[in-house]
Formats: sequence, structure tokens, C-alpha cells
Amino acid sequence: MTSLIQSLQSLTTRVQALEAARNGGSASSGNQGNSGSGGLSGRSFRRLRNRVRTLERTMQSIQTLLTTDECDSNPCLNGGTCIDMYNGYICRCPSNFQGPQCTQDVNECVIYAGTDLGCQNGATCFNTHGGYTCHCTSNYHGIHCRETHDDCTGASPMELCGHGVCVNVARPVAGHARYRCICDEGWTTSGSDPACTQDVNECNGHTHCSMDPPVMCVNIPGSYTCGSCPAGQY
Repeated sequence: MTSLIQSLQSLTTRVQALEAARNGGSASSGNQGNSGSGGLSGRSFRRLRNRVRTLERTMQSIQTLLTTDECDSNPCLNGGTCIDMYNGYICRCPSNFQGPQCTQDVNECVIYAGTDLGCQNGATCFNTHGGYTCHCTSNYHGIHCRETHDDCTGASPMELCGHGVCVNVARPVAGHARYRCICDEGWTTSGSDPACTQDVNECNGHTHCSMDPPVMCVNIPGSYTCGSCPAGQY
């Protein structure tokens, strides 16, 4: 791009030199339409000058487009990553969202149905914003309803708690599970199940990102990120 601009500037300088030579030659020439710059006619010279000016405006427009960062406005939502392109941008979405700006929730209940990632043993799948939950039938436990054991010792702690640590407890009430989950930071339970499957929205009511200048807070599964800083800020 720099070399093109330099070439354009050089061409502009040459045209200006031709114009100066033509004006000087015209003062001593009595032939209308002829110039003193190598026989270049006035009409041809004006056409050349207009083409150079058009090219100059086009190059300036291209330079503006190349130096504009379309990601500054944080167009990618729900944890999507913005990639600046020429006169546009592309959003790379996390696996649970899709669409040009990552605004469309992926229905995992449909995608994972009949696979190991779906709800097992007759469980009912409920799609949620950015995820899904399984409501198990009797005698099954865990985030996918695979486990028949209701304690950390006999079952997979990961399956029982998801994003958390499984801890055995005394059975509080007949029919209740004999474990509880200590959730990792950024995760919580749904209230109806011990598993840590619900994302905490750290951006709600908190000021994790800069307020002056204002920077957008973007919630992502289990955490958050801050949008792009304004130009000149870090």
C-alpha cells in the first residue's frame, strides 16, 4: 500500500510538472490546443489530469478502508472473536452460538440427540441460552443422566458435578442424592440439580471492564472478557 501511494505521489508530481511546462509553453505559443510539453494537447492533458485525480481519490478511499478497524465496535456477541477484514469483519463464534454476529443460540438438544453428549436413559433435554440441561428419570443422576450411583465414590465426579467438585454428604432426605457440588468460579447450579451447569453472567451488575473510557463487558461460558479498547487506549 505504501509503495502504491508513493507511486501515485510521483505521478501527481510529474503531472504538475507537465502542467507547469504547458502553461509556460502556452504563453509563447500561438497555436490553440498545443502545449509546450512534448506536443501534449490541452484536451489530452486535462483527461490525464482528471484520471490522476480520480486515481488519487480512489487510493485515499482504499487507504481509509484498510486503516479502519471494524472490530472497534465489538460486533461479535456471546464470546465471539472478531477478525478485522477489508471493509468488513468476520465473527468466530464459540460452539454454543452461531450466526454472523454469534447471536443465534445453538440447540444442543437437537444436535446431540442420539449421541453420547445428549441426555441418556430417557431423560428430557431442555435447551437453554448457551447450553442445555437434562432432567433425569428416576434412579439416574448426572449432567447426562448416565449414573445410577448417587454419591461421588461410586459415580464419575465429572458426570455428577460438571464444572465443580463432588463432595459426599449424608443423605438429607429419603430419595435425595448423597452428594453436593462445589462449583468452579463462573458456574452455579440450576437449583433443581446439584450439578454446576449454569453459567454465571459476570457482566450483570458488575464493572469488571473499564468505565472511563467505557469498554463493553462480554459474558462467556464460565468467565467474561472485555471488548476492544478505544483507539490509543490499552
